[in-house]
Amino acid sequence: MTTGGVGNESLSAPTPSRALIAIAGVVAAIVLLFVAGSIGLFLAFGCGGDGGVPYAAFDSRRGRFCDSGEVYNTYLAVTILGPATIAIVGAVLGARRQNWRPLLSAMAAGAVLIAASTTLFLGLSSECTEDQVAAGGQCDTY
Repeated sequence: MTTGGVGNESLSAPTPSRALIAIAGVVAAIVLLFVAGSIGLFLAFGCGGDGGVPYAAFDSRRGRFCDSGEVYNTYLAVTILGPATIAIVGAVLGARRQNWRPLLSAMAAGAVLIAASTTLFLGLSSECTEDQVAAGGQCDTY
């Protein structure tokens, strides 16, 4: 039985092709990789130097994080490669199911990962606390 002369068949959207979803996923991954790489490069510049603007003082929270070696390198890898990887997984799932939702969800998750990792990094102070300065830490800025 139909209501108002409209059957359920006319309300369903056409099924997208797998190739179209896969191509969109590759494009999304490239865009997310470019954006995350640009931000990663910006964040890496915030770690170098000798405490002057925009660099972090060596004994500040950001300076110690930058000098943490593997932790910092893993952070950069996840920040740069994570969103693109998530987009590729979303494209594969979307193409298998012939549905846009997995890809769109993955793109949103990639954007959230970029924003969250950037916010966490920028939330670290690049200046030393008063206690660190009093203790004679490497807190010079100019």
